[in-house]
Order: sequence, then structure tokens, then C-alpha cells
Amino acid sequence: MPFLSESLLTGWEASQQTGFIKGAINLPAQSIYPTLPGLVQLFAGYSRVVFHCQSSNGRGPRAAGWVADALLASPSPAEGRPRVLVLTGGIKAWLAQHGETPSLTVKLE
Repeated sequence: MPFLSESLLTGWEASQQTGFIKGAINLPAQSIYPTLPGLVQLFAGYSRVVFHCQSSNGRGPRAAGWVADALLASPSPAEGRPRVLVLTGGIKAWLAQHGETPSLTVKLE
């Protein structure tokens, strides 16, 4: 899937979560803001960075906003910056649609 290979998906670990997006990095929400300079460097290698939380109604969009602002303030040229997106419906929607697809989801037992 070209979209996934050019994207970095970020989310948060949750005790009730039954799976994760394969290849995504899972960061605690409270770690995003204090580590923005390092994350901006990490995200520079991707064309898209997709954020999510359980339903993408709170932490995911908030973190996406912090990162988008930090990318705009970075000295890197605009054409080299990734697009910052939010996964509609969060991990709940992802698992409902792709939860049984091993190439897309890591299931927790």
C-alpha cells in the first residue's frame, strides 16, 4: 500500500486496546509536546504523519495540531514537510475495518 509506506502513523497505547496499526509508533500523549523538536526531525522523512487516539476526538487531533505548528515553525523548506493528518474514527474505526488483516494490524491477545 503506497499510502502506508510513505506515512508514519502515530497513536497512543491504551489498556483496553486490542490491536495496533502495523508499523505505527505508539507514543503516550503526554510525551508529544515536550519532544516536539526531536519529533519534527523524525517526521521529516515521511510525506504524511497520521495521528490517532481511541476515537480521534481529543488527544489525536490535539497532538496533530502541536506537530503541524512545530513543522510550520521549523526551518525546513515547505516542500519537505510532511502533511499532518488525523485518522478518522481513531483506532476503534481502524480495528473495525482492518482488525483481521495481519498485513495492516497487530492483534493483541
